[in-house]
Amino acid sequence: MRRYLAAARRRPGDPVPVPADPGPAPDDPLVQSYHPPHPDEWDAWGRAAFDLYGSFQTPSVRDRDTGRITRGEFDDDPASDPHRPPRHDPAGRVHRPLNQVMQRIDLDDVQIVLLDTRTRRTRRTDDPGLSAFVDAAALEQVLAVAAEAPVLVLVTPQPLLVPPYRTRSRDRPLGSRVERAIDLQIADYPDQYARLWDGLVTARDGRPTVTVGGDIHSSYVGHAPSLPLLELVSSPMSLVAGSTLFETLFAVPARLLRAMSGGSAVRDPYAPGAPLARIGDLRSRAVTRPDPDGRDLAVSLAGLGRGNPEGFGLLRIGRTAEHVYRVHASLHARAPGGGSREVTVELRTDRRGPDAMGPPEVLARP
Repeated sequence: MRRYLAAARRRPGDPVPVPADPGPAPDDPLVQSYHPPHPDEWDAWGRAAFDLYGSFQTPSVRDRDTGRITRGEFDDDPASDPHRPPRHDPAGRVHRPLNQVMQRIDLDDVQIVLLDTRTRRTRRTDDPGLSAFVDAAALEQVLAVAAEAPVLVLVTPQPLLVPPYRTRSRDRPLGSRVERAIDLQIADYPDQYARLWDGLVTARDGRPTVTVGGDIHSSYVGHAPSLPLLELVSSPMSLVAGSTLFETLFAVPARLLRAMSGGSAVRDPYAPGAPLARIGDLRSRAVTRPDPDGRDLAVSLAGLGRGNPEGFGLLRIGRTAEHVYRVHASLHARAPGGGSREVTVELRTDRRGPDAMGPPEVLARP
């Protein structure tokens, strides 16, 4: 409430102070609202999650500086590791993250970028200057790689072919407000989301792109032919034992919420041919007019279905000839007899625009 009231009293254009020293956790409510959470604001369990993530998912600061292999030990002692965040840099700087926000894997023509859009989110989603799901510097690093990569594979925690908040609020007023209030997705940060998409489309300039996401407890393959772009979405949590019970317990409330929010209680939003997003909406903060020809529409090619979300996805990319790559995205249902969905597409690095990605081949196996 203290943070909410402080943010509500702020007038547009008022400066938001930054911590005088990034060492201790800030207690200024405006700083707490408009800057990423300081690691020491979390309790012991929350801080442990950061350290485990840094140990097993990304190298620590010391490991990156020295090049040694991560061993998973707790290395937050400033005496032994003075560069370990948040104890670093001159006063007046916002703390550096505890994990590596952007990682790059160089496979010749194929450039894989892993972008953490989770741990650096601000608590406010609608401020043009201070709202962000990732540090601006990390986003610029991603776009720089996108500008030079013949084939780009961008991996984020969540799907990218999601309409921004303003578009969803027009179509689903209640549901979009609920999603934004609980901070479900990066599409609820309209300014930086538009910056990401506009920069990505400009940087790629018609070269083939593959995006990978998860978190939504459903699996599908999407396609934006005008870019050209293929998206594979698969949620690792759907493999956890007990999710069937969870789905059963919350099936009725979930259907009621979808119906109240303007959606369908039974429609599968990722069925083949279902629209996912319009590129014009993704690139703009405003609600744009639909393309009469539907050329900028991204659609779902295949999915495991709303009633059977438990599954996992596999992505393979292989070079078949000079300037030619073959992408195979497959979804496999966990339940016996659930079958699989497979999408194969050819990428060409010597072409631009829709011709850089061949027509997808979709196969459903029992």
